[in-house]
Amino acid sequence: MQLTPFSSVLVANRGEIACRILKTCRAMGLRTIAVYSDADADAPHVALADEAVRLGEAPAAESYLRVDRILEAARSTGAEAIHPGYGFLSENADFAQAVADAGLVFIGPRPETIRQMGSKAGARALMASHGVPVVPGYSGAQDDAAMAAAVAAIGLPVLIKSSAGGGGKGMSIVRSLDALPAALASARRTALAAFGDDTLLLERYVEAPRHVEVQIFGDRHGHAMHLFERECSVQRRFQKVIEESPSPASQLSAAIRERLCEAGVRAARALGYEGAGTVEFLLDADGGFYFLEVNTRLQVEHPVTELVTGLDLVRLQLLVAMGGALTELVPHLDRRADQLAARAAQQLSERATRESAEMREVIEGQRAAIEQARDRYEQDAAQLVLDLPGVELRQRQSERRFWDERLRSLALEVESEPARIRGVYEVKTVRVEPAGLVYLWPMSR
Repeated sequence: MQLTPFSSVLVANRGEIACRILKTCRAMGLRTIAVYSDADADAPHVALADEAVRLGEAPAAESYLRVDRILEAARSTGAEAIHPGYGFLSENADFAQAVADAGLVFIGPRPETIRQMGSKAGARALMASHGVPVVPGYSGAQDDAAMAAAVAAIGLPVLIKSSAGGGGKGMSIVRSLDALPAALASARRTALAAFGDDTLLLERYVEAPRHVEVQIFGDRHGHAMHLFERECSVQRRFQKVIEESPSPASQLSAAIRERLCEAGVRAARALGYEGAGTVEFLLDADGGFYFLEVNTRLQVEHPVTELVTGLDLVRLQLLVAMGGALTELVPHLDRRADQLAARAAQQLSERATRESAEMREVIEGQRAAIEQARDRYEQDAAQLVLDLPGVELRQRQSERRFWDERLRSLALEVESEPARIRGVYEVKTVRVEPAGLVYLWPMSR
């Protein structure tokens, strides 16, 4: 295998994912460069890197989202490649293009791939043209009359989505035509504020679906493959909370599972995909599955796939970015273990403060820090919860009954008997701003 290796990597991110990438880079003998804002000057990822460069003040708009400062940090330290991690600029096609224009390697898909998948409407059309199943929907004229006609054709209920963004922002379910005008107006306002684009699309709403995603990889030689599926149906406010592989869905037979994963590969080939990505699908009660979107980056839940396959996905990203061929990097693929990850996050709800005087004392003591962080990140408390995870627990285990029993009791154990948890789970504490209550959502399926 002929590689064109680079010897240094700048990680354009912070927190757990920056540490995760830096550790693999160092294990591969690569020189590492971290970047940081003023709030992260003493953060673990800064200490872990060989070099670190200050980007600016605490707000992301003055630091981690400043393309010019990231490129200057790369230039000044002699970095040859940039890994974007997830979040921030990881799915920004202009950033990927700027990295390439600077003569650096962007460890991720090509800019045109990111741009193609940045439009949900365009992504749907592309996937449909390559035989990937899509939910019946509409992405045409945006006036209310055209939207109402589309709803009549698609059939109720429908899901309104922002074409330009994700994370559940601007998403709403409409079950009657009378509710449509207000729902469209609200979705447009939210989409414009969050993504600077109020273009909407409609999809038939699949009742009680399962959310199943396929981990894909592609290389510059035209090879594409899947690394099995992950189930992410347990969500809070459209954000994933529990992920596991294989999917436990009873309707996902061996034949349907194979077709689902092959649809993920077909999506990768349609894009000429390079690097790591995730193709998300909805799975209905009868085993039908429908394309949702492609996440053109490494996912938060990638360790689930790593434990299932035994592969280091960051290492695989780096080798593919050096020109490696997947046929040589992954000659054989076997599912080594069943795996489940549960993400516990800070839960700053008023309900929690009423439930326990001790909890109330913890939260009250942190209220000033919470307000400061809310101002800094320009997010409400719910978004802050999802952006700043507190504890992640990962465990290889093939007995679902054991998982369910452990998860039902986990919230109390995190507070009262952490030592006993460590005997069963790998508990990894992440630096949290602000400090606060650890709370697991939900306890069981």
